[in-house]
Amino acid sequence: MVILVASDQAAFLNGLAGRLREQTGHQVLTAGTVGELESVPLAAGALDLLLFSAAFAATGKAARARLRQRFPAVQTIALGEDLALDEAVASVRQWLKREGLGAALGSLGDYELQELIRSTEQTLIYKAVQRSVQREVALERLRPELAANREAVRAFRRTVRARALVAHPAIAAVYEAQEAGEAIFYTRELVRGSSLPELAAGGARFSQEVLLQLLATAGEAFDWMYEHHVDHGAFSPAHLYLGPNGIPRVANIAQPDAASELDARRALVALAAACQGLADPRGGPARELGQLLGQMRASGPQGLRSWRRLAVEARAALRRLAELEAEAAPTSPARLRERRRRLGQQAGVAAALLALTAAGAAGFSWWRQSRRAKVRDLAEVVLIPGGAFVFRDGERRELPDFTIDRYEVTLAEYRGFLDALPHGETNRYDHPDQPEAKRGHLPREGAEIFAAAQVAGTWKGHPITLNGPVFNVDWWDAWAYAKWKGRRLPSEEEWEKAARGPDGHLWPWGTEADPQRANTGRDYADQAAAGGGIDGHAWWSDVDGMPRDVSFYGVIGLGGNVAEWTGSLVPDPALPDVQVPVFRGGAFHHPTPVPLNAHAWLAKDGLYAQPFLGFRTASSRIEP
Repeated sequence: MVILVASDQAAFLNGLAGRLREQTGHQVLTAGTVGELESVPLAAGALDLLLFSAAFAATGKAARARLRQRFPAVQTIALGEDLALDEAVASVRQWLKREGLGAALGSLGDYELQELIRSTEQTLIYKAVQRSVQREVALERLRPELAANREAVRAFRRTVRARALVAHPAIAAVYEAQEAGEAIFYTRELVRGSSLPELAAGGARFSQEVLLQLLATAGEAFDWMYEHHVDHGAFSPAHLYLGPNGIPRVANIAQPDAASELDARRALVALAAACQGLADPRGGPARELGQLLGQMRASGPQGLRSWRRLAVEARAALRRLAELEAEAAPTSPARLRERRRRLGQQAGVAAALLALTAAGAAGFSWWRQSRRAKVRDLAEVVLIPGGAFVFRDGERRELPDFTIDRYEVTLAEYRGFLDALPHGETNRYDHPDQPEAKRGHLPREGAEIFAAAQVAGTWKGHPITLNGPVFNVDWWDAWAYAKWKGRRLPSEEEWEKAARGPDGHLWPWGTEADPQRANTGRDYADQAAAGGGIDGHAWWSDVDGMPRDVSFYGVIGLGGNVAEWTGSLVPDPALPDVQVPVFRGGAFHHPTPVPLNAHAWLAKDGLYAQPFLGFRTASSRIEP
């Protein structure tokens, strides 16, 4: 057997290679650079096992892919960060003994195992490819020797259920769980990019803007877990990733019966240290980042104590940086747009005051009306013809004819529903099972949202108009609106057919993930001035604002803007006797256009409501 050990730490590299030669008798090669990672085994003409440290996790991806082409039977195993020499030797010998060469990789059902990413006492975690759709996933399998252990199987299933309930756009989503023979495993989103320790080991450095965005995302994700009472394991900087173009992602660490709260104080200190090591000193003074890292480390009254405060402070720092950049570049497009907006407001105010003086209240009323966004008629429906279609990962299903809204329900349309509810009878269109404690259907913070949209203003710093999608509505709200319209929410199958067409495209428009076609989050930012550099929108767009996000049938906005409630209810993975609603589709803060065969988001319950979640309606009644 030929083993290659790749590490940028010379003492660790030589120590591990020497010990493996002595204790296994195998031929052991070494590589200290990415170039050697590929050239050394090619010179030897053979390679059975590749062990690589964190420094090569990101920088050596292309080289590992070429080695797998040259040596199809090779196994590649990532050595965990901060692994001591004795631990590394013991781990490798354990892999060789328990998994055996050729046994650790191979296939499991539709999945081709490519790389052992990590092993624990209970599971083996692989990088794999789902062959039917050519999708890369992370596959976590219960160790084969534990498959007959009822308690281990029970604990593994409970962990999978807990992780499947996590529905935050920054946290890796669970795809499916399977049991094939004695193999018990589940697959989840393969987080693109590298973890913070991997980036540090590779010598990567980032601007304060990128690191502040990372801290804001981490704060929001872990605060979401706290607010939703998600049990989870202990935090580590290894759970945070920076993907392509600096998009932050968070590992899914839900774990039943673990501590219900993250040790925020200790976690924030560790995270501050990790970010300090990734800050680029060539970018000059990083005052905003430095101040926030100081707050994260501080133990006194000025120190941060929660993930929510981290998110708030990081977003505030990003806004201050955006304002400084706009002031420093007065001729930039963002600055010019802001100046025009302010001048227009000032001119409008002056004209209104003059009109008020000359004509009294009628003039003021006219000015207020002129400030309102013109509401467009967007109440079109599209006929989806009956017949076969591709559902999820290749299953062929049949549906009869139905219609679906061409656009997402707008704020203007939803306000019409609220206005139509008879005084004192807000429950007229309620679902029969709607909780008694829920009264009315005004979205969360609805008064502020509608007031801002009425004058084409901003809500929480983001542009909003009445032609934008309604949001912050829960499932009961969406169901009631659809009933008022004489329609219903589309089933998950109907939604997917309308989105993917008869041939099962992965995105509404075809087979390529084009971030310019849908309002998604590769350019997501928390300040309106950012403007969405890729798709033109930081948060919402008007529902007809992305006409290229169009499906085969002509339905708009299924790939982005807001995710959408469906009428489908499925068993809660953790509580099979409880039914929870499904929502589908991409949204403005998903890092890339979401493959439409991949994500069936499960809400925690029908009261779940978010700024990235809206809906559209459907009907089985075909109008002539």
